[in-house]
Amino acid sequence: MSELVKKRITLRGFEVGDHAGLEPRFAEEVGGWLAARKISFRETVEDGIAHTVEAFLGLMDGRNTGKMVVRL
Repeated sequence: MSELVKKRITLRGFEVGDHAGLEPRFAEEVGGWLAARKISFRETVEDGIAHTVEAFLGLMDGRNTGKMVVRL
């Protein structure tokens, strides 16, 4: 914190809920980008309910890329 003061840095948080009114526009634009494959996302997928605990522990250990998904 002392470095923030020394360097006169302004720290400002960002809360998604503050911009909830933009959600319809976001869904339309980003949905179009996803459909057109202009953007993509990465996720780690574990198959089967038997891997749920392993997936959760992996999530806590940082063994995932993007979302951790358990596919049933």
